[in-house]
Amino acid sequence: KVRQGDAGGVSIEMVEGVPALVTREQAAGSEYVTYIYHYDGAICELYIQEGVDFTLENGAKIMEIADVKMESVSDRMFRFTCESAEGKELSTVVTVRC
Repeated sequence: KVRQGDAGGVSIEMVEGVPALVTREQAAGSEYVTYIYHYDGAICELYIQEGVDFTLENGAKIMEIADVKMESVSDRMFRFTCESAEGKELSTVVTVRC
């Protein structure tokens, strides 16, 4: 998703007190936003038109996971750390091309 959002913008924003990876894109003359976040024990994704009201419950569960940490390392670099139910952590750093 970070690579898909290169052209429209990628950021980490707080949504209802939860950090979310946010990508934006133009489609059919409107701006759409994708939110990826941790909610209710799972990574969730929500694709919605900019400005439409939503709650975290509206997202689709992608996979169950104990916890996710998201941080901006710089304005073009992000670190994501996931923790499994067994307590294993996996971390990756992603750079935006644009």
